Amino acid sequence: MKFAKALTRFLLPICILLFARSAFAGPARCSYGNQDSTCTTPVVTAWQPQPQCSAAAGWTTIGASRWIGSQWTAPQCNYQPPPSCPAGYDQVGSPSWNGSSWVGLSCQPSAPKDPTSSCIAAVPAGYTLTSGATGPIPMDLPLRNVAAYTGFMNPDPSDVVYGWQAKGPQYDVPCPNQDNTTWGLYCYVRGDGSFDALVAWHNTPSSGQCNH
Repeated sequence: MKFAKALTRFLLPICILLFARSAFAGPARCSYGNQDSTCTTPVVTAWQPQPQCSAAAGWTTIGASRWIGSQWTAPQCNYQPPPSCPAGYDQVGSPSWNGSSWVGLSCQPSAPKDPTSSCIAAVPAGYTLTSGATGPIPMDLPLRNVAAYTGFMNPDPSDVVYGWQAKGPQYDVPCPNQDNTTWGLYCYVRGDGSFDALVAWHNTPSSGQCNH
């Protein structure tokens, strides 16, 4: 009896200790099925450089990019194209970019154009000039009629006309031995000196005008 009591007293603490350990035992913290919000893996991203507007000529920053906690916003950029000279002027000095604007553009009035050079360049094949240019002649009704007869229906209101005599293709004439290769070339030039049109025209007398 005494032995049994002694054995019980010896084994009871051991049993209590084993029971307590089994009661409080569980999976390791942050193991599968035993996780909480403190167990998540920290998310770490690479350093993000602040985006900038282009440093090329013509670009300026209107609004810088901002950090919004997880990323940069896009910067607000503006591009200014290099300036150019207006019509009627030639560039003699190129513009340069000073970081905020273009400076240094230099222009001068263009040299006057020789309108007859464009007219001569437009003379069609088969025609040879036989005189110098006459003109400029202000536009009038006969010159408008010449344009219309040759199919040039819309001369510019600012046109003036230069004329040449020329030899060209033969055309039908009612009179024997009448010259049928002499043409008048009429060049219509706009008021700004630019080429408008060139037409070829001949005056053919009627048969009643022939010398018998």
